Amino acid sequence: MRIQKTSVSRAPRTLLAALACLTAVGGAYTQEPLTIREMGMFYVGGEVRDTAGFEQHVDQALVHYMVPERDQPKAPVVMYPGLGLSSYIYLSTPDGREGWAQAFARRGFSAYVYDPVNTGPSGFAVGPFRSADEPAPGVNTWSIGQVWRRWGFGDAPGEPYPETRFPTDHIDQFYASWPPRVGGGGGGMGGAAGGGTGAAARGGAAMGGGGMGMGGGGAAGAGGQATGGGLPPVESNNPNVLALEALLQRTGPAVLMPHSAGGPVIFNIARRNPNLVSAIVVLEPTGCPTAAEDVEPIAHIPFLAVYGDYIESRNQTGRLESCRATAALVREMGGRGDMLELTERGIRGNSHILMQDDNSADIASRVMDWLEGVASQ
Repeated sequence: MRIQKTSVSRAPRTLLAALACLTAVGGAYTQEPLTIREMGMFYVGGEVRDTAGFEQHVDQALVHYMVPERDQPKAPVVMYPGLGLSSYIYLSTPDGREGWAQAFARRGFSAYVYDPVNTGPSGFAVGPFRSADEPAPGVNTWSIGQVWRRWGFGDAPGEPYPETRFPTDHIDQFYASWPPRVGGGGGGMGGAAGGGTGAAARGGAAMGGGGMGMGGGGAAGAGGQATGGGLPPVESNNPNVLALEALLQRTGPAVLMPHSAGGPVIFNIARRNPNLVSAIVVLEPTGCPTAAEDVEPIAHIPFLAVYGDYIESRNQTGRLESCRATAALVREMGGRGDMLELTERGIRGNSHILMQDDNSADIASRVMDWLEGVASQ
């Protein structure tokens, strides 16, 4: 598959990655050069319309892509970041290691890394901020003080767990990658309207309209963290659903790989477009479908859920159980439903941001092994 020549930027046809990298266990090894046939960026979705008297293209999503030089390309992989995060989590790591996009391209998978609608990288409507008639929309981001325990880095900022795999020595790079997000806040995200101070910075949670929080539809657990479980609803006219459908029309059948709050959007996409989804790999999603009528339309699509460590202390047991239920239902319906629970493989210390952990290359390799296995069946 070749990309249409409408991307807004293009790199040289051949990109040689560094020859020396770190393995998941910290030892050095030499890799073959990463050869890319095409890479660049383009936008999908949205439209030009008037927003509070200001004409602008809105509801678009930015996609970074890299297509490897392979004679027999594999199914492309669409990587979707969680709430309040950006494409950065798949393209690099805080300590400068290779991102999952490059790792997948090295194995022959074209990588399409998505920046959700209404975030800084993709852009958002400015008209409402210019209107004198109505209050400006909320602008949200995460609070540093709340993510350490929520995402399994440590009990408090600057106090990493002894076994944590997240590169906390370089965590400022991760903080810097958080994009401003216009609209819904969600549990733990701080919001500011008209330049005010976000509630989460004071220890609370500011809520904007129309967004999806980190709660995943579950009940709140200790410390205001949601236990998750089940599948939060996503409207079919959600701009991310529409933008992703436009992306899949461009790529053809693809592996959908959402992180965290991206999960419900991806399940919605799969139910609406099962012929355009070759596999679903969810990375600690906010919820998985647990009702048979929700799973049945996608039961023929190979399903894998990946989970790290500290699940109980992060109050994520409900989310984990919902994905176990999905995998079981898929198997009962004759499909391929699997779980990659890293602690069950003796791998400890992985955070919620497992694609940036110091063993991210090993996790990526396990996911790719699974994808190659289901493709060969």
